Amino acid sequence: MTHKQAFLSPDKLSATARLRDAAYLRDLWHVTLLVLTVGDIPFQRKCLERIAQFKKQGCAVVLVSHEAALVRQMCDQALWLRHGEVVAQGEADIVVGQYVAEMTAETKRRTPQDQPPILTPGGTELAINKNRFGSLEAEVTGVNLCDAQNRPATEITSGQPLNVTISYQASIPMAPIFGLTISRPDGFICYDTSTAATGLATPTLTGNGQILLSLERLDLIPGDYFVDVGIYEHNWAYAYDYHWHVYPLTVAGNSLEKGVLRPPHRWELQVP
Repeated sequence: MTHKQAFLSPDKLSATARLRDAAYLRDLWHVTLLVLTVGDIPFQRKCLERIAQFKKQGCAVVLVSHEAALVRQMCDQALWLRHGEVVAQGEADIVVGQYVAEMTAETKRRTPQDQPPILTPGGTELAINKNRFGSLEAEVTGVNLCDAQNRPATEITSGQPLNVTISYQASIPMAPIFGLTISRPDGFICYDTSTAATGLATPTLTGNGQILLSLERLDLIPGDYFVDVGIYEHNWAYAYDYHWHVYPLTVAGNSLEKGVLRPPHRWELQVP
């Protein structure tokens, strides 16, 4: 029986470079401690490939991660730890839901209620507890969507690149997580990523700056979407600033297909 379990821990974990050479694991039952937030992106990819190999061999995998989406994707069971104490244990979907719910509650608790609405450069009103949430210890001060030629664009053709520049202001020194979600108007999440999910550990930041996310191609079914952005505490404990359904994006095309993704494809009829 394959048993995949995860530990969700807000405590910072040490490097696990010794896992780079785990080829000797050949028995039926192995426990592998894997920390995906260390190492570069190629190392992270190799780790995920190794997990797939272990699963095929019927091995047990212990995944240690702050990344809720990864735990939900890879694990059957989850154990949530806080400062070494068990907070929740059970099916991964349920535990991850509890973990995310607590972050949401903590974000709402820290969100200042006396912050006046402001207008984005695009003319959308940002209002606390409506489409903006967070402690505002760091703020998203601007979001620019650009095409492959780095021209401002709120509409691109399906399959074309999209560059997203997030401008920020950090009022105190911090090493935050930056996140981006592409969602439909009904709230359905089509794509979700973060610096933590891709293995990028941000250095200590303070003052003003920018971070760029380059999507080499965006293969979505033509339609209307939103680009949601956020800055989060380094352990995902709460959001510093999260903008929901503020930055619209239209994906153009003549497709009559349905669904979410529109990957490159072609039909070929092979008649004997």
